[in-house]
Amino acid sequence: MLSGKVWHSFLEGEIGVGRGTYPYLFKLPKVEPEVFQPPKVCPHPGCNGRHFKLLQEVPKPLRDTRYSEVWARRYRCLSCGRIFRVYTAGVSREQFSQRVKGLAVALYLLGLSYGAVSLLLEALGVFMSKTMVYYTVQRAARNVPGMKREEVSDAGFGERRDLGESEGEMVWV
Repeated sequence: MLSGKVWHSFLEGEIGVGRGTYPYLFKLPKVEPEVFQPPKVCPHPGCNGRHFKLLQEVPKPLRDTRYSEVWARRYRCLSCGRIFRVYTAGVSREQFSQRVKGLAVALYLLGLSYGAVSLLLEALGVFMSKTMVYYTVQRAARNVPGMKREEVSDAGFGERRDLGESEGEMVWV
């Protein structure tokens, strides 16, 4: 069971696993509804347009621990004429925020089953099926070399182990 201090840090965006020196530190992305990165180049293949017209801001439903909806901006590329969306920091076109997906991965690495992760997220107000938890963990495992559950669960308390080649660096999940 997570202690109160660790659990609070977990929900705020950082979690260390272990006692004392925290052998692993996960950094969860923040959802910032007011922060937009303006597009620099058109995302469509074959178009390198760099000039855009803001068409409108549209609501985007979101599954997150704090926000149920954020705003997305729709732009038109003046070179190819195609329309695309730009999302706020911590949000993609998927229905779950980056924070919730990172939280699901971190909970799984702490030793919870896919079903237990799903139930815990539901208790926090975010429903994610255990199948979606599985897909999220598998996608993260492909993106972070050396990220295996055994490496986290086999670490002795106070023993320092790193995920992949990162010597004491933050691991974004």
